[in-house]
Amino acid sequence: MDAAHVPDDWAALAEDLAGSEWRRLVVLGATDRGKSTLIRVLASRLARQGAELSLLDCDLGQKAAGPPGCVTLADWRGGFALTALYFVGTTNPVGVMPAVVTGTARLAARASRRLLVNTSGLVDGPGLALKRWKLDVLDPDRIVLLAQPGELPGLTALIPPRRLLRLTPSPEARRKGQGRRERARRASFQAALAGAPEQVLAPTAVERMTRDAPFPEDLRLVGLADAFGEDVGVGLARWPAEGEPWRVRTFVDPARVWRLRIGMALPAETEFPGPGWSNDGAR
Repeated sequence: MDAAHVPDDWAALAEDLAGSEWRRLVVLGATDRGKSTLIRVLASRLARQGAELSLLDCDLGQKAAGPPGCVTLADWRGGFALTALYFVGTTNPVGVMPAVVTGTARLAARASRRLLVNTSGLVDGPGLALKRWKLDVLDPDRIVLLAQPGELPGLTALIPPRRLLRLTPSPEARRKGQGRRERARRASFQAALAGAPEQVLAPTAVERMTRDAPFPEDLRLVGLADAFGEDVGVGLARWPAEGEPWRVRTFVDPARVWRLRIGMALPAETEFPGPGWSNDGAR
């Protein structure tokens, strides 16, 4: 965002944070309110004053850092550089809320820097429970709500008033239509795994993360964990025929892989270079 377009209350928050003690700041708000943009503005301004910052990205679909289908931790180095991830296997948090909360708690415990926390735009129904659980495990010093006056009363009621700061949504934020969202979702998968080589894996354990039937033709997002049980990356795979090895497109060294976790089918028409590496159907 151009400095001329940064809302005054965003700039005031950056100045306040630079001159005060805090550990964790959580940004909440509905979809398309500028949560990721606010975090980048804060990180850039605070880093120029010597602050060391990390991002805990709890949004599974529209990632500010790291691959989709994961809770991610990244350090600010002029941009966010991924340092750790927790694979949950889908971009829809509703069916995996315990995993999202677990990943949030585990990665927050690993952060040694001041922590900016990005959240999804799920703010109604089950989203209220998810936000409350995240706030409980994070115990943040500051909670920022990007919303107009009177918006999101259910969410506001969950937040201790002395920690709540309501800020203006981004003036550059625009509502995305369904078609634009689908294109953005495909692009996020492609960006995370473009150029990944095909590897032959022999995992000791295979775990299904979703309840849907594993159609052999579906291209799946998979999570890869090491012998300590720590997630070390993601990949693309189809369920192999009986007796065949797992062929996975991933940047992870096959020697590190102990467990393979099978997540969601990739969106229809998601394509990667190479024969057979595209999801042509819509399931």
